[in-house]
Amino acid sequence: WQTGLMQYEARLGFQSPLKNGVPIWTGEPLNGKTICVWSEQGSGDNVMIARYLDCLRDNWGAKRVLFACPGDIGDLLIGQCCAEMYSNLMSVPQHDFQVAALSLPLHLEKAQIAANVEFPYINAVVPHEFPELEAAKLANPEKLNIGFCFSGNPKHRNDKYRSIPADKFKAIMNTK
Repeated sequence: WQTGLMQYEARLGFQSPLKNGVPIWTGEPLNGKTICVWSEQGSGDNVMIARYLDCLRDNWGAKRVLFACPGDIGDLLIGQCCAEMYSNLMSVPQHDFQVAALSLPLHLEKAQIAANVEFPYINAVVPHEFPELEAAKLANPEKLNIGFCFSGNPKHRNDKYRSIPADKFKAIMNTK
């Protein structure tokens, strides 16, 4: 998998929103510097990468972690991690280093320091329109709750290939 992560870096040569003049972070200690992590993939990848954002501060010494990602994901992550959220790369304040979000697993492993991630790294906020969900959560707080996403943005041009109708999951939802 390490070889795959290294080879995946080739994508940056084709399409990259890098800011000229700002060094790319490659795993070196950040020692009080500010780092900008920029989104390059979809919402699911951004949520997955959120687990690493606190590591940049806690394990590598970043003073500030800036995450440039779409607004809907930034809204979800506010208060869930140390990163400051920005809806686009152009609005990010000055920073000392930059890194593509999906480069983080490579650089964190390269430093040979285990990502000290606490789980869950994202906590679900139950919308007030669904009080039964909150009631179920409070009724048995020790019960393992697993969430999964089966549907993407219906406005996405490839949504019909990315989303699965909810009724397709009935069989596994009734599993004890």
